[in-house]
Amino acid sequence: MTSTRGIGGRLIITKAVASLPYAELNEILLAVRSFDAFTPDNDPWGEHDCAVLTPA
Repeated sequence: MTSTRGIGGRLIITKAVASLPYAELNEILLAVRSFDAFTPDNDPWGEHDCAVLTPA
């Protein structure tokens, strides 16, 4: 089971992302935290550690 509570591990954010307005940064973090559609194609090693975000 993948933890989505933000406890443990490490969160790394670029300066550009960190400088976004709070509401936009929060939206990004919520999207990353809630993502659970991992497949062998997008997560071949089962590490759940990479993402590509596209604007809605």
